[in-house]
Amino acid sequence: RVDANGTPVGQPLAPGYVGLPGAAAPTALSDGRFVLSTFGQSSRVNGPYGLVQPYSASGVADGAPAPLHQDACGTAGAPAATALPDGGFVVAWGWQCLGDAELVTRTYRASGVPVESRVVAPGLRDWSLASLADGRYVLAWTQDANGQPQLRARIGDATAPFTLAWQAGRQPLPVAALSGGGFVI
Repeated sequence: RVDANGTPVGQPLAPGYVGLPGAAAPTALSDGRFVLSTFGQSSRVNGPYGLVQPYSASGVADGAPAPLHQDACGTAGAPAATALPDGGFVVAWGWQCLGDAELVTRTYRASGVPVESRVVAPGLRDWSLASLADGRYVLAWTQDANGQPQLRARIGDATAPFTLAWQAGRQPLPVAALSGGGFVI
């Protein structure tokens, strides 16, 4: 952690074993705390794992890291996180065991307690999250449909994702919120 003057504050963070591309990503929360999402491989037997660890504004770990994976298959890519206005946050990650990878989201309260988990879509890759001005979040991802990539997005708790126009050769990430409530990818 570094203050506004560029001075290191506290001890270096120790997020545990990481070592895969995109292995650790911080997300600032609305109340001054932050969350560190990590992605790593600690075993040749089990799949890669994801962890999310909330920290106080002073850089002290707030409880134990919460695992994102729920079985030995692990996660299928580095997690993405976004802050919510109430101090909570949302994390998205890929999961794959047999068959196509699936995109999972989990919403956490400001206390760090998970509220819900949801499988969003099968056959995906490249995901990104952003908080919207109205307190919801948008999740964007690439999904193959009939051998062709499609850019898809879902706003918060909406029941159905929608497909956006695909531009060949364009990477769809990241998604960013706009002040009027919309977003851009």
